[in-house]
Amino acid sequence: MAEFCLDCWNRINKTNDPPRKYVISKEPELCEGCGTYKAVILFRRRSYPLYVALWKWRSLFGRNQPCSTPAGTGRQMEEEEK
Repeated sequence: MAEFCLDCWNRINKTNDPPRKYVISKEPELCEGCGTYKAVILFRRRSYPLYVALWKWRSLFGRNQPCSTPAGTGRQMEEEEK
């Protein structure tokens, strides 16, 4: 896979992407665009639209979770007594 620094990547793709959009190497590696040792892009961060992120959060921690009361409490015990 080709390794490019952020400057070369933006120049090649004619974009102006910020560094937070990519995972960038911590140690300098050889950039294949300019031929210097710089931090290069490893891969693009995976991003979700806000509504998908909220939906995933709600499905994990939201109201859709079953009740965590132990069995045999509350209304169920009252019905068994009758």
